[in-house]
Parts: sequence; structure tokens; C-alpha cells
Amino acid sequence: MIDSISEIEKIIGIPLPEDVRSYYVGNLTILDLPCEIDVPHVSPWIDEVDQLYSADDALGILQEDLKSVEYEIREVPAGTIPLGDNGSGDYYVASIRESDFGLIYYMFHEVSDPMDESLKGAILLATSFSEWVCKFRPMPTSSSSQS
Repeated sequence: MIDSISEIEKIIGIPLPEDVRSYYVGNLTILDLPCEIDVPHVSPWIDEVDQLYSADDALGILQEDLKSVEYEIREVPAGTIPLGDNGSGDYYVASIRESDFGLIYYMFHEVSDPMDESLKGAILLATSFSEWVCKFRPMPTSSSSQS
């Protein structure tokens, strides 16, 4: 795991946001997944966080993006670290850009383009990874009717 963190930092050229690094090494407790998260938008909605990526997962996505960028294919925009997804093609990412370092964005596949480094269409969810995971809520349980 530490090797993956070091490799990610080598690829991005800077240290990871501290709370993302803490999550990767197991120092943050996260709610059981899947869970719900509010997506603030013109028409707000509730979405799911189906999976949070390990450092190995994030490294694999970044390495694949480096290989395929010449074909104009990316999973997540340059200047971001993939954190997780909702299982429907939308990603949660942390910015590693100087202008908004550590901010957490929702990359809604219908309005955001992973080839657009400006993050146009990305929806700001939180100012840090720690703040973002504190907003997670358990999925509602469906109650079964008794006869």
C-alpha cells in the first residue's frame, strides 16, 4: 500500500492531500458502503457512493489514464485523484491542482468530460476528503410488509 501511495505521488509530482493519504493507510474509519451523499446542483439529488478506491485501485486508474491519454481517453481528468464511484459511470475525485488542492468533486458523466482539465461540469461536494466522508449517510432500508 505504501508503495502505491509513493507511486501515486511520483506520478502526480506532489504529496497527496493529508486526509486522502490517511485514508489509504487505514487511519480513517469510513461508513459501510454503499451509502448516500447529497449532490448539490441546480436540481439537487441524492446519489450513492458504491465504492471507495484503495491506493492500489487509484494507482491503477492513473496508470491506465497515462497509457490511454494519447487516444484521448481518460477515466478522470488530469489534476485529480480518483477516490471512488457510484457504480453508474460517475466518479468522485480529489483535486491536486494548486488552485483547488484537496477539494472533492463529483464527475457526473452526462455533464463532465474527463478530457477537460478545467473540471467544467464537475460538482463541488466538499473542501476535503474528511469533510466529504462525514456527509455519507447509510442507505435507507426497505421495510418489508408483514402479512
